[in-house]
Amino acid sequence: MTRRPVGWRNESARHSLASRGIKSAQKIPKPRLSARKQVQDNYEQYILDDITDQLEGEGITNLTTKKQKLQYAWDRFYNETGRYDIPRYRGNTQEAVRQWLMGLAMGFPHMNADVVQLAKDMGSIPKDMPFEEADKRTENYWNFMANQMMRVWEKNGIDTSKR
Repeated sequence: MTRRPVGWRNESARHSLASRGIKSAQKIPKPRLSARKQVQDNYEQYILDDITDQLEGEGITNLTTKKQKLQYAWDRFYNETGRYDIPRYRGNTQEAVRQWLMGLAMGFPHMNADVVQLAKDMGSIPKDMPFEEADKRTENYWNFMANQMMRVWEKNGIDTSKR
């Protein structure tokens, strides 16, 4: 077995970059946003728009930042059902959020055709997917949306550890 010098991986990477005409790491083109990241960003914006619509409908105008709006949604969830449901589901906050969403607490679509259209609009499924095939994906919809809510709350620094 031959011993390779320390840093041989860096050398081979440098050579492969040079073969593509890139002389330093600073010139490496940044990858475009991954499809998954784009879908997550789409859902985050959708959730924020829904919260904003609810606030406007209730006449609440003093919450203007993203974090304030998301904190409002968390507080609303926690005060309406979370404080009872989180212990009921043995600390499974996502399941408690799923149950809350299934009660139509947010303005998310709940009819299968609307759910499929939302998934197509957000990029979760291809726009040309036949409805019959896409309809099968609606079985996990509420769990998926609860996961998105939890992800958005945690990403934006909302403390979801209240128990």
